[in-house]
Amino acid sequence: MLSANDIIEPGELKLQSFSRPPLPAGNYSLHSELQVVSTGDANIPEKFSGTELLFSIKAPRFSLDSSLIHSVYPLPGSTAAYQDSMPHIVFTRKTLPWERAITTRSQDARPWLCLLLLTEDEIAIEPLKKIQVKNLLNAAPDMLPPKLLPEDVANITDEINVLEIKASLFKNVAPRGNDFKNSSSELDYLTHTRQADTTKKPGTNINDDNGRGWYSVIVGNRLPTVNKNNSVFLVSLDGYSDLIDGDGMQPSDNSIVRLVVLHQWQFTAKGPTFDKLVDELNKDAAPLTMQFKTGVTVAPTLAKAINYGYAPLNHTRRNGSQSLSWYRGPLVPVKVDKPPIYTFNNADAALRFDTTNNMFDISYAVAWQLGRLLALQDAGFATTMSNWKNAYKRDTPLEIAKEILVGMKIDMDGLTSLISDIESDEILTDYLIELWSESLS
Repeated sequence: MLSANDIIEPGELKLQSFSRPPLPAGNYSLHSELQVVSTGDANIPEKFSGTELLFSIKAPRFSLDSSLIHSVYPLPGSTAAYQDSMPHIVFTRKTLPWERAITTRSQDARPWLCLLLLTEDEIAIEPLKKIQVKNLLNAAPDMLPPKLLPEDVANITDEINVLEIKASLFKNVAPRGNDFKNSSSELDYLTHTRQADTTKKPGTNINDDNGRGWYSVIVGNRLPTVNKNNSVFLVSLDGYSDLIDGDGMQPSDNSIVRLVVLHQWQFTAKGPTFDKLVDELNKDAAPLTMQFKTGVTVAPTLAKAINYGYAPLNHTRRNGSQSLSWYRGPLVPVKVDKPPIYTFNNADAALRFDTTNNMFDISYAVAWQLGRLLALQDAGFATTMSNWKNAYKRDTPLEIAKEILVGMKIDMDGLTSLISDIESDEILTDYLIELWSESLS
């Protein structure tokens, strides 16, 4: 069952600053102890020896399952005017950015993930390296690996992606962590949780965060550079609190920071912006026309129809015969008066006949059929329509029977109470038929 926090109205969008789990990932111990308070003279021990339960809470750390990534923006490998757009990544689990702590302090609830945007001038063409987790902490003297416990990575042979960049560059482009007690941490402002209405989205599981419309989002803190190849890296800050907070890790000019990369994509910020494209729409604009071959004579009525945006198309009729019919889309090069609104029960009812050329106009029939197909493709609409039809078929006979019984002056107050107690429609229908038969005899 959905909680009150999971309920969302159609078309609604909810935003939350965070969605932290009760406990971050890690190893925990639970100790129990029994104490007894005795008011009598019985010789009862005041304290019994307790027991200890060890447990772990798991969460991604060095790699990320692709199913947890819902989408990224800008699109990987794309080229467009992204210079005014902040890169961001959307996860299908609302607690993911807060499932780990970047320090050992229990009060530190900042996100452990962030996005780094780097240009082709700041990194190599192939910047990522593959190493085994157990070698993550093995580095040269000028290398700054994450401050993790050796037992956290020992004997883990899985290969992971790492990014090694200058510490000065990292300090310039990484989000400001500030002290964990400071509520103005940039990391907090770059991460949030959102809930969207997914009732019309097929394939969602109501038991998942994604099925209830929950997503978590991480936004980058830099704008892309124009006419450059921009790379976005989802990196772990686990073990880097000193560096982002400036508490104790003072790198030298030659220091290199080794970062664990969980996802990466590239794009190019290039091309006209949206407002520039709009300004160019009317430049050298002219009506859509069809040029006829030189020497071809076209009847005035045909030329007029073509100039109105119509096109003659092959038309296969229901009986299999072939003909030509007029068709035009909703966009025409001339002003068209708004036609009266008609209700058509089928596509054939929307067919029009041009007596001038003895040709059908199938434009409205095509629009009717296209609208129906688009509606049925919408899972939410199709389900609602089916439920309505089933309810109509079920309730109509009962309403008719009730109207007949009212005409026979049957006690409807008692009947209404009885109807509410009957378990199924079949029993109710049988009862009404029997009651009606008795009233006729």
